[in-house]
Amino acid sequence: MPPSLLSGTRIVPASLSLEAFTALVDLCDVFVTGDTGPMHLAAARKLSRSGRHHFRNRTAVLSIFGATPARLSGYDSLQPGYLPADQAAPSWSYTAGSPCRNITCLNKVFKTCRDVRCFDEVDVEALAGLIREYVNRPDRR
Repeated sequence: MPPSLLSGTRIVPASLSLEAFTALVDLCDVFVTGDTGPMHLAAARKLSRSGRHHFRNRTAVLSIFGATPARLSGYDSLQPGYLPADQAAPSWSYTAGSPCRNITCLNKVFKTCRDVRCFDEVDVEALAGLIREYVNRPDRR
């Protein structure tokens, strides 16, 4: 990470309770993730068990997929056939230009790739532009 970005960076402890993690995600404007459990936690509506806490539920979710089809488990509030995240914010599924689309990627235990190239073709500039556009929208402030 370039030194210019380090001042705004916070390291999250490797050991964090599920409750603390989801509360931390709720503080984010945008959560960028792969096809993992944290994606589903970010997309889920947060409710206080005791009723004494208020969650924003306004975290936009950008999920990035490699060879696994995004349609299987991704959230997207703009594409037909996808479920939106349960947040008062948009959700997007992005599929990288994987050169193989190897079906073994659906079950990671049986993955046969010698060189994992699922994320070789990620348009980082386009994704950064999408996030910038969302974060800078006047109606969001």
